Amino acid sequence: RLFQPTFGANLRSFIFEQISTNTLDDLREIIKSKIEQQFPRVRVFDIEIDANPDVNTINISFTYRVTQTDIEDDISINFS
Repeated sequence: RLFQPTFGANLRSFIFEQISTNTLDDLREIIKSKIEQQFPRVRVFDIEIDANPDVNTINISFTYRVTQTDIEDDISINFS
């Protein structure tokens, strides 16, 4: 977003990190806190991170609800 330098979760900083339990936990916390900070009307219920270090891929899935509309959906993002 233009003129909002803190927008986003800075996932690029994880590109060259080793895939480990600590890295995945950090990633989960950053995603959840950034969504809560930047989208206060969105409630995240569950964040699942599946990693496959042998082929260097990560799949992030989460379920969310938009308050006041009761719209519920899930998103899945694959990094490879």
